[in-house]
Amino acid sequence: RTYLKKHLQDKKHSCEKISSFPNDFDNFYSSCSKELYFHFPKKRQWMDWRFCSKPNNPYTSFTIRERKRLTGYAVLKRWRDEDKYDKVHIMDFHASTSYSFKNLMAAAESYSHACDELNLWCMDGYAYLDPIQDVGFSLSVAPAKNIIIYNFLKQKLLPPSSSCSFMYGDFDGY
Repeated sequence: RTYLKKHLQDKKHSCEKISSFPNDFDNFYSSCSKELYFHFPKKRQWMDWRFCSKPNNPYTSFTIRERKRLTGYAVLKRWRDEDKYDKVHIMDFHASTSYSFKNLMAAAESYSHACDELNLWCMDGYAYLDPIQDVGFSLSVAPAKNIIIYNFLKQKLLPPSSSCSFMYGDFDGY
């Protein structure tokens, strides 16, 4: 399901815009993904390849630290629909503290403030579902789009019913 926020503002935050993921990303992701029922394994090298090193890279990434320790990251993608409606999609996001969550959301909103909406895709059980609603996101009334276009397994696909991380939606095949 798509959650979105409109009427965006340029907000202050303590995040750093990055051009490559930091060396301590693997330890951070290993730690935060232990509590997830479903997630994609991610390593710094893969994150750099996927979100930082592509030609005409459409992604912008932020990290947040507390006492020099990595405590969160966000990957954003900006685009314009055919009707000139500007959006920013939160592609990937994890925060280990409420401070990190609030700052990453502020960075995402600030980055998006000249756009028509900031959105993300998430499922029931998404760890940040309540917090994103607390900062102004609401369920979109637009019809849902296919998350999986082709199921190579030919089996019924069941979404996770507990804590998960799944946001992409960029014609990815992972």
